This record gives sequence, structure tokens and C-alpha cells, in this order.
Amino acid sequence: MGEDSITIKKLFQWLTHSLRPLTLRELAEAISIEIGQARMDFSAVPTDPADILRFCGGLVTIAGHDDQETVNFSHFSIKEFLLSPRILDTEVAEFYGGSPAMIYDVAVICLTYITMDDFADGQCLECTKLKERGRKYGFLRYAASQWYSHYKEVDAAFQGELEDLLWHFFIDSDMARPFESWLQQLELEYFRVDDYEWDPTYERAHWSKNERKLVLTVIQKSPPLYHAASLGLASLVKKLVEQGHDMNAKSSSHRGGKEFPILAAASGRHWDTVGLMVDLGARLDVFSNNGETLLSSIATASDPRLWPLFNKVLEKGGIVDSPRRYPRQESLLGTLALDPSDPWDKMELLIRNGADVNEVHRFEITPLPGAGGFFQGNPPLQLAAFQGNMRVVKGLIQAGARVDFSHCELGSPSKQLLLLTARKLLCTCLT
Repeated sequence: MGEDSITIKKLFQWLTHSLRPLTLRELAEAISIEIGQARMDFSAVPTDPADILRFCGGLVTIAGHDDQETVNFSHFSIKEFLLSPRILDTEVAEFYGGSPAMIYDVAVICLTYITMDDFADGQCLECTKLKERGRKYGFLRYAASQWYSHYKEVDAAFQGELEDLLWHFFIDSDMARPFESWLQQLELEYFRVDDYEWDPTYERAHWSKNERKLVLTVIQKSPPLYHAASLGLASLVKKLVEQGHDMNAKSSSHRGGKEFPILAAASGRHWDTVGLMVDLGARLDVFSNNGETLLSSIATASDPRLWPLFNKVLEKGGIVDSPRRYPRQESLLGTLALDPSDPWDKMELLIRNGADVNEVHRFEITPLPGAGGFFQGNPPLQLAAFQGNMRVVKGLIQAGARVDFSHCELGSPSKQLLLLTARKLLCTCLT
């Protein structure tokens, strides 16, 4: 394969597998990286958009302006053809984009980038340095935020090699500073801001949508198991636990505050990782910064396939309600009462374990002119009646729910017809 063919193959690889359109700068850096590369070689990065067009001709287009130019296939059928096994029977079979090895290479190149010696000085504590890093390393933001998504697409045959790289990144002391740099980039991606301020009096991120500025913070070192759990890296979590790492240690999250690893996994909807940690003996009587429990996280997902996991967590000691209550916190029974399927078995199990059938769901403060505000919300019975689920309504009444519609806030006037229907259902259940 000639040098031009290799470059074209790399371009097609990234245009096929990138999780969002890449800017011209990002794509230019991505195709210049070699697996295992220790430092960035800017002399290998194409700087002229004409080079991209020269290699690919009319197969790609460049849209946008300045630093926001993105490169895309000129037609969706090109990507479909590159990923189709049909290409293997043609004279351009070498450009087949669906091979497991190619998907593996994309994940490894992202990891290679964020672990380079260029980031050995760790996080940036000055705005000028952070901006300078962003300008100098165009592919950093994509690599830092998307490498683990690419990792999850890697074929099982390549998982072992990739997990060795992850172990090195998460555990080895020489990776501690690049690890900090990665966490800082995750924070920037979470807040999605383009301008930054440094104020040492702030202990955590401060975000203002109007000013579009982020107050930089010192990234607190957290145990690697927390970050592995938050990304849903189940095999890495298992290996860390086997090596003696504490999966019940609260850690600083990049969103501020402290959090348990198993709740971080649940927040990301990484249910295989949650199930693994439950089996490995993680604490289940825990709650998050805003009072959410593990059971409420599972219930909110409203996925019937999670019913066995919900059962297991409850049986092993998961708490129904957090001892820390917040005005806007949703009640677990209220969440289930809004489920359009039939959640009664789950609700009955919670009631047997102490859930309050009259707890108001999602208190909200409605301001009144010159008079502060008042709390509004709905107990599970009203929510179930509004949803039209007679089995849940009957079950809640039998469990001691108060039949009271005197103060019922179920939406705008356009929903009054549904409310009348709900009341009729309630009367049917009572008779």
C-alpha cells in the first residue's frame, strides 16, 4: 500500500467511526498519530485543507469557516459502502472500514493522544495556559471525551490489549499528570464553555450561562475505581477490586461534591457495572449529593430489564428513601407511579420495605408576587390516577394512601380532561 493510500485509509477510518463531525484541525491531527507515539509531531500534521481534498477528491466536503470547518463524506452512501462487506469483493477492499482492528485502532489512538508526554505537566491552573493548550492540541478535546465510547465498540478479541493500556493509564504513577489533564478536559466538556476565569477563592466549578465563563478549579485526585465506574468500565472495575481498591470510598466527582462509585455508574446508566459491583459486595445503603438512592436511579431508568437488578439491590440492603431530603427531589414511589407500564409489583415491594404511600412527588416552589412561594406536588395516588393505571390505584388505596384530590397540581389547563378521567377511575376503584 502506497503512502497516499495509507493516508486515505486513515481519513476514511476517522470519517467512518468518529462520533461527531470532526473539524479539519481535529482530523488532521488524528491521522498524524501513530499508536504508541510518545510526543506530538506537528511536522506530520497536514495544515492545508487542499491536502485533504487532494487525497479524497469529491468523496469528502468541507463545511464551515475558520477553526470550525468540519469534514464529512459528500454523501451518506459512501460511509455505508465502506462499512459494507460488499466492498471486500471489489478492487478497493483495502479500505473496508468495518474490521475490528480498525475500530480498535481508533480507540487506541485516542488513548495514545491523551497519554502523551505533552501533558506530563498535568492540569492547567491558569486561563492563559489552558487556552494555549486548547489552541495547540486541536484533537485533545475529542480524544479526552470520546476514547471510552470508542473503547466500548472494540471487539472482544482486542479487549485484552486495550485493557492493558487502560490499566497503565489508570494505575501507573507516571500517568498521574496526564490523568489530571484528561479529567480537566472532561470538566470542560461537561460545562461546554469556551472562555475561562481563574479565581482561587472558589473550591469548585462555577458556571454562568450569561457570561459563558468557567472558574477553573484544582482537579482533586480521586481513586481510579471511581472513574472506571463512572465510565462503565466493568472489567477494569473488577480488576481494581481484585487488586484491593475500595469500591465504597466516596470520591470527588468532576461535577463537584463527593460521590460513591456505584452511584456514579448508575448515573451514567452503566447497569452491567452496577450489577457487577452489587455482586462484588458494594454498599447499597448510599445516596448521592442530591439525595438520590441506587434504587431511585434504577427506577428512573424505566427499563423492565432492570427489574431483577432492582430486586437484588432491595434484597441486599438498598435503601428505599434517602435520609437527606431536598425540596425538588423525586420520591421513588412517585417515579414508579408515572411509569406507563405496570409497576405495581415493584411498588408493592417498596411499600413492604417501608416506603411512604403518601409521600409527595417532586416538590416545586412556585413564586407568588410579593409573598415568597408555596410548595406544590402530588402523592403517588394522584399520579397513578392521572396515568390511568387502575391496578396501581387500587393497590395504593389498599396500602393506606389518602384519597384526596383537594390540591392536585397535574399540569396546565389543557390537561384538565385527563384529570377528570383520573377522578372517574378513582371513583370506580372505590366502588
